[in-house]
Amino acid sequence: MCYYECEAWQMEGEDGEVVMQVEEDSSLCPVFSIEIFANIISDHGTIIQQLLLPQDQLTQASSTSWSAISSKLSQMEIPFGLHARVMLKIIECARSAMKKTQNKKRKNIPIIVTLGPAAATPSEDEAVDKRKGSLTKVKVEEGKFTVVQCVICLEEILDGFKVTQMPRSHIYHLHCILSWLEKSNLCPLCRFQMPT
Repeated sequence: MCYYECEAWQMEGEDGEVVMQVEEDSSLCPVFSIEIFANIISDHGTIIQQLLLPQDQLTQASSTSWSAISSKLSQMEIPFGLHARVMLKIIECARSAMKKTQNKKRKNIPIIVTLGPAAATPSEDEAVDKRKGSLTKVKVEEGKFTVVQCVICLEEILDGFKVTQMPRSHIYHLHCILSWLEKSNLCPLCRFQMPT
């Protein structure tokens, strides 16, 4: 069982001074330089991606910024179900950084983002194990299911993929439904109540 933690913060030096990763250029529009460090599979190394996003686009959560971030996350092979959580952390950090006085006239604000497995506490493990006992793994076959889309992440589920089936036959990606069940014990489609 693996849950994921995502953190985002503005990179600062030891004396509180903001560290610059990109040379400031007065001709450029203000940007956030974002470095994403992800290690979602324990036996693989950390994957690092960098991107620059205009400050106004990111703080206003425009579709352009969401698309740019999602594209980078896809390149890093981060499951689509985690994209929204990472994007919201980045936008929350960007908005917080823009409120800081020392950032008001900056052309570049560096942000660090980390994504990796979180350790579950024993009580969380017990609750998940109880819920997991009601879940079954099935292979998607043509004509077997009417809905071939995970309604949590909205990704299409292709023939031959293994998915998790709820007691009332609704199917989801394993990481999507387990993440959902952390927050709610109801099936996202029919509101069937899972054991708590």
